Amino acid sequence: MKGSSTDMRTYDTSGFQVSFRPGHRQLEELENWLLQEEQKTGDGFYCNLHLLKASFAKGEMAVGILNGETIGFLT
Repeated sequence: MKGSSTDMRTYDTSGFQVSFRPGHRQLEELENWLLQEEQKTGDGFYCNLHLLKASFAKGEMAVGILNGETIGFLT
């Protein structure tokens, strides 16, 4: 994979990172993001937040981070 890895779980390529071990800060950012999406559009993934938290607890989540801000997730 092109880019550099700091701990073999986070890959950095020109300001974009993929972390396979996100922290509680990233989980909170995602929760806020999903809540705002639901409030703005009346739709989204917030209704499945329990699934996101379960994946996080099992270590089965990856997040995309751009310039220090969480911008997406995979479970």
